[in-house]
Amino acid sequence: MDVNPKDTTRLETQHRTLLILWVAFLSSIVMYFFLTFIMPREETDTNRILTIVFSAIAVFLTGVSFVVKKKFFSRAIDEQQPRLINTGFILAAAFCEAGALFGLVDFLVAHDRYYFLPIGVAFLGLLLHFPKRNDLEAASFKKIS
Repeated sequence: MDVNPKDTTRLETQHRTLLILWVAFLSSIVMYFFLTFIMPREETDTNRILTIVFSAIAVFLTGVSFVVKKKFFSRAIDEQQPRLINTGFILAAAFCEAGALFGLVDFLVAHDRYYFLPIGVAFLGLLLHFPKRNDLEAASFKKIS
């Protein structure tokens, strides 16, 4: 397979962009967690039902992120469209971040001490979405047999 140096440079730039976005999404989730230490916490009755609902939504959104990413990545490889890799990754990361936001909302609304579970699930999900260069390569270069 003959690879154009321009394609390699573009691929490297795209991978670097995905890495920067991944770090930014990861940083925002960490920031949500640290915000809970800075913000005053009300000592009122906790609402366990809300905590369960928020945690279930966070787990659901993190699970959906993997499905969305897989669909976009397989479509990108089939159609040889590397831009779909970007779209799939950004959507997956956004779903994970939404799950982390439900952890923050749990802290603010339900006042439960287990608010960190949805944030942790979203954090782990985003760690698993680490952008890999071989995904971009698969969507960029047709395999000639």
